[in-house]
Amino acid sequence: MDVASTKRTRIDAFGMTDTQPNVRLVANADEAGVVAASLLAEFAHQSVLARGRFTLAMPGGSSPKSVFAHLSASATSPDFPWRQTKLLWVDERAVPPDHADSNYGAFARDVLPNLPIDPADVHPMRGELGPDEGAAHYQNLLINVLGTHPIDAVLLGIGEDGHIASLFPGAPSLEAIETVIGIHDSPKPPPMRITLTLPTLRAARLIVILGLGSNKKDAVTRSLSGDPLPARLAASGSSAVWIVDEHAMPVR
Repeated sequence: MDVASTKRTRIDAFGMTDTQPNVRLVANADEAGVVAASLLAEFAHQSVLARGRFTLAMPGGSSPKSVFAHLSASATSPDFPWRQTKLLWVDERAVPPDHADSNYGAFARDVLPNLPIDPADVHPMRGELGPDEGAAHYQNLLINVLGTHPIDAVLLGIGEDGHIASLFPGAPSLEAIETVIGIHDSPKPPPMRITLTLPTLRAARLIVILGLGSNKKDAVTRSLSGDPLPARLAASGSSAVWIVDEHAMPVR
């Protein structure tokens, strides 16, 4: 199966300029981690050469664990510019960092100790502040970290319903124009969250979306077919790469 897509521009139903998805087919989650880590490393070098730094926004959940593992494994190598990297998050649950549901908490426990990165360059969302205060705090933080620049790269995992970050199908949050918003009624527990919005994600210079496992096949199929699920909407405004394993890949 040839999954290398020829870029084809069109205007979707939302008036967004879109391109035919660029899909990388892999065998499993571990291979997805290798491919994603390689893409991010190459793009990080380009960003450092162009702008002197690399900003990466990461999700929680299970999908990116292999990516984190491979980035961690290469931490002692000069291949990744850790000293010029600033880590951000795409969303967070409104819980303290030591809570079992905390995206940052899991990262801090399982990955961060292996990375040669200055703690001052790690910028988690403050879930303990609650959805609204936490969103306001992170919006100010992004202004300080990014200035007028967009995030360089965003890593996303697609949910079974096609959600990304804490942006769910049909939710009013999809219409938000702010940089960061608080969520009070997430259909997936816990209900209170903080998330980057579609405009913020679309502005990123690179989006890498992971679709892994048979339970993601419907969402991946619909997204790649053009259904306006959050994952497809987020990818429509940037240079996006979908990394999909054989279990989630739609039949062609």
